[in-house]
Amino acid sequence: MSTVRSRTAASPITLDKAERQRLIGSIRRYADENLEPIGDLKAGQLLDFMLTELGPAIYNQAVADAQARILHHVTDLPAEVYAPETDYWRDKKQALNPMSESVLRSPSRSGSGHLDGWAHDP
Repeated sequence: MSTVRSRTAASPITLDKAERQRLIGSIRRYADENLEPIGDLKAGQLLDFMLTELGPAIYNQAVADAQARILHHVTDLPAEVYAPETDYWRDKKQALNPMSESVLRSPSRSGSGHLDGWAHDP
């Protein structure tokens, strides 16, 4: 695929030959319907002008929009892909004896006299 670069180095936009021809055709059609008919040479010159003059502003805005969108997704990355950490041995112990963890983690209702209000394993 051959590419055609704008005549000035200021334009960051590169078009392949087929896309350039399609755009020249579009410019010609627009001119025919809304202005006055122009040929391929004038349409190509107008395209070069637009790429040089308008292209960088449009390109820079597109880059800024993409950057904002990516930044938003990167900022939300922890929430999107968060995986809760586990404790293998605690989870295994709880699976074998579900009451052992609930006794350790729930406040004592027996009034056992512990100052912290939590049940303790003997």
